[in-house]
Amino acid sequence: MRRRWVWDRQAGALVEVSLHRPSEPLAPAVWDDLPPYESPIDGKLVDGRRQRREDLLRSGCRPYEGRQQEAQEAAKIRQRYERQLDQAAEKMAYRAWDQAPERVRRVFRGR
Repeated sequence: MRRRWVWDRQAGALVEVSLHRPSEPLAPAVWDDLPPYESPIDGKLVDGRRQRREDLLRSGCRPYEGRQQEAQEAAKIRQRYERQLDQAAEKMAYRAWDQAPERVRRVFRGR
C-alpha cells in the first residue's frame, strides 16, 4: 500500500498524511491584475491594483473586509465623532461662560 509522509515543523518529525492532501506550492503564486472598472466615487477608470489603491486613498475609502470588520470600523468612527462632538460642546460652553455678563454668572453660581 502506498503512503505519504511530510515533515511537521512543530512535531519535529515526519508525519503520515492522506494521499489526497494537496501538496504545498513549490513556487510563489502570481495573481492576475484587476480588470479595469469605473470608480463609483468619481467615475474615473481604475485599471489595476495600484490604481485601485490610489483611488481608495484619494476618495477616503477602504476595501470591504467583511461584516464584522466593517462593524468595528463603524464603531471607531462613531466614537471619534462623539468625542469630537463632546469637545465642541465643551468649547462652546466655556465660550458662552466667558461671554456671559456677571449677573448671569451669579445666577448659575447660585448667589
